[in-house]
Amino acid sequence: MDTVFLYHSFYLALPPSLQTFLADLNELFPSCVYDTKFIAESKASLPASYLEYVFRNRQRDNARKEAQGRQFISIQFLQYNQEYSIDHGNCALRKEPAKVASDICKNFAVISTQSSWASMR
Repeated sequence: MDTVFLYHSFYLALPPSLQTFLADLNELFPSCVYDTKFIAESKASLPASYLEYVFRNRQRDNARKEAQGRQFISIQFLQYNQEYSIDHGNCALRKEPAKVASDICKNFAVISTQSSWASMR
């Protein structure tokens, strides 16, 4: 489904036949396409296979290897001209845990005790 979504969103409307779709994919990605869900489930034995989980899991493993002085992967992103501006999300690991969670739980507890649902219990 991901390749269908990417194709339709960024390339063209979906073609009428599977053969055309596959030929176009081969042209778009001549090297190969990796099925991260298959790799995560069958090769890496991860408990979840959605892309963000796999990315964060491997990112933490890589950071651990770097901290231990073992071989790791280093990625550098080019600086682009502002005229090609794109919003980038921060994918770095957090230095410390988010402190919002406990506030959310406290607020939820206050709201639930004041709600009609809580009074029906």
